[in-house]
Amino acid sequence: MTMQQAYKPARVARECTALIGTPNAQLARRITYELKRDAEERTMRVAPTLTQLLECFTESASSVTFIDDQLLDGTLLAEFVKQLAGSAPVVLLAEPGRECEVLRFID
Repeated sequence: MTMQQAYKPARVARECTALIGTPNAQLARRITYELKRDAEERTMRVAPTLTQLLECFTESASSVTFIDDQLLDGTLLAEFVKQLAGSAPVVLLAEPGRECEVLRFID
């Protein structure tokens, strides 16, 4: 089953506003705070590992997915981001100095 196929049943089951994939707890708190600042009803799910991110992705449909590139270490980044982006917008977070690598994912 592809991520797009898993996404559609998940949307019916449960929807969250943002899925945040990062091993950095402080970064997850900052993103959550900023997104909830102007709307208290937003549901956030945080996944500190790639396995948990995939579980969250198949269990609930998000309106946007934030992914810290540290979470994807050793993963085929281009293919993974393309699959996720087929279901919802993806915000790829990367350290300064990795802009060239990240820019190739922007359509």
